[in-house]
Amino acid sequence: MLRKIVLTVCSLFLALIIGLPLYVYNESLSLLTIYPEPIAETNISNQEISAYWKEHEPKVDQVKYSQITPYWIYDWLAAAVLHDHLGINKTDPYSKVSIMASRIAIHHMRMGATTNKPSGMLWWHILHVSLGIYIQRNWSAKEIVVKYRAINS
Repeated sequence: MLRKIVLTVCSLFLALIIGLPLYVYNESLSLLTIYPEPIAETNISNQEISAYWKEHEPKVDQVKYSQITPYWIYDWLAAAVLHDHLGINKTDPYSKVSIMASRIAIHHMRMGATTNKPSGMLWWHILHVSLGIYIQRNWSAKEIVVKYRAINS
């Protein structure tokens, strides 16, 4: 009987660990009335994109930027625990986070793209992270660079 209880509790805990980031990611994105749209601009060369990317994204590789997932939060939490409680400073959770995608996300949110303002700052920040992840996963490097240049000009 005890074995079944332990197995059930462990299974529920595992399901929670696996499901929670995806649930929060999708729930926060459901607050949007409209997703940001990339700008269709074709007069920028690949060399310009690479140079701009290197200048504005010191930590994120242009080839690997889209590999971020909602499970990135576990990297961030692990780095916080390792640094704050154990004094280990070797991990950098922000090496997967695009500054440009993050700025596009916050710009879009400030333009009033949410259905109803999230109650409190927690959901605002969760939506910001989720939308940044969405942009990184669904936009090309060219689309990110063009949109970032447009909102910063």
